Amino acid sequence: MEKTKLDHETEDWLIAFLSGELDEREEENVRVWLEASQENRNAYESLMKDYLRIRWVQEDVHIREEQAKKDNILFFEKEKESDAL
Repeated sequence: MEKTKLDHETEDWLIAFLSGELDEREEENVRVWLEASQENRNAYESLMKDYLRIRWVQEDVHIREEQAKKDNILFFEKEKESDAL
């Protein structure tokens, strides 16, 4: 499947759709756009895959950062305990 190049406005519009930021009328416009051609559906599918990969990476980074904060707090708590002994 060849990747269709989207203009920035259409890409932003579809990302807003994926993010749940559009109202019902705008969502219907996306559905009409998707039904208009296979090329549009292919472009949407490609963008959706990229969007989901980015979201997954962002979530993974967030989880790792939160774990690092917890680990750091535990490290300093244990260090304080050993200094108190």
